[in-house]
Amino acid sequence: MPTVLQVLPALESGGVERGTIEIVEALTAQGWTALVASQGGRLVAAVERAGGRHIALPLRTKRPWAIWRNAGRLAEIIHGQGVDLVHARSRAPAWSAWLACRRTGKPFVTTYHGAYSDKGWGKRRYNSIMARGARVIAASGFIADRLRIEHGVGEDRLRLIPRGIDPAVFDPRHTPGLQVARLARDWGVPEGAKVILLPARISRWKGQAFSSRRWVC
Repeated sequence: MPTVLQVLPALESGGVERGTIEIVEALTAQGWTALVASQGGRLVAAVERAGGRHIALPLRTKRPWAIWRNAGRLAEIIHGQGVDLVHARSRAPAWSAWLACRRTGKPFVTTYHGAYSDKGWGKRRYNSIMARGARVIAASGFIADRLRIEHGVGEDRLRLIPRGIDPAVFDPRHTPGLQVARLARDWGVPEGAKVILLPARISRWKGQAFSSRRWVC
C-alpha cells in the first residue's frame, strides 16, 4: 500500500493541523501508511490516535540554511520509509519538501490554505512554492482564483477542496446538557440569548473582535 508523508511546521492548533489529522484518518482507513513530519505539539497524540506516525523535525524554521538541511532529512525519510508522495501544507516545510522530492523523484503536492501577504518580490517568491505542486489544492474558491491569477496555476493542476467540519462533533445529541449549562454559566450567556459560535482558532485576523452584537466564541 502507498505511503504518504505530510509536512507542516507544527501540530498545535488550527485548520492546517486539523486537516492533516483528517487526511491521516482517511489514508489509514484505506490501509495506506500515513506519516507526518513537523516540529511537534499537542496534536501529535491525535495524529497517532488516527493511525499515523509522527516524525519530529524542526520544520518551523524559515532560515535558508535550515530549510536546506531539512530537505536532506526529508530525503532520507523518503528513502528510508518508502514514501510514495509528499504533501506540503505550509511554506517553509514546502521548500524543504520540494527540494527533497527533486532529489528523490517523488511526487510533490500542496494545499494552499490561506491568502498570504505578497508585498515585495521576495515574499511573492517565498509564497510561490505553494503553487508548485503536481496538484495544488485550494481551500476555497477565493484561494483558487488567487492561484489562477497570481501564480498561473492551470486547471490541470488545480483542485478545489473546501475546508469542512465533522458534523458529529457539533451534534447536540452528543453533548451533555450539564456541559452546555456549565459553559453558558462560565461564558455569562443570559437565559434565552441567541449565541453565534465560531468554531475556530482564536486569531485576530479571523475577525472575532468585530461585531455590533455580543458574540460568544
